[in-house]
Amino acid sequence: PLILRKKTARDMWVVLKQMYGQKKTAICTYQVMKTVYGIRHGNSSVAKYYGALKAKWEELDYHSDIPWHCPQDRVFLFLA
Repeated sequence: PLILRKKTARDMWVVLKQMYGQKKTAICTYQVMKTVYGIRHGNSSVAKYYGALKAKWEELDYHSDIPWHCPQDRVFLFLA
């Protein structure tokens, strides 16, 4: 394996991060997106519904560097 060719622990960690860091980010992004699209207004107040969406949007922004296609996407999701 590539990791065994490295001489220092730091170099090994760099290789591991490159190998597994992107996969973890993609998995987190998928899970948060799935949650965002699953949130429903239901019987919740508008403030509670918006708060739940906003919290997940912030989490998504943290885990992903993929931008939304247009800023209105979140507005449309809120109104849906």
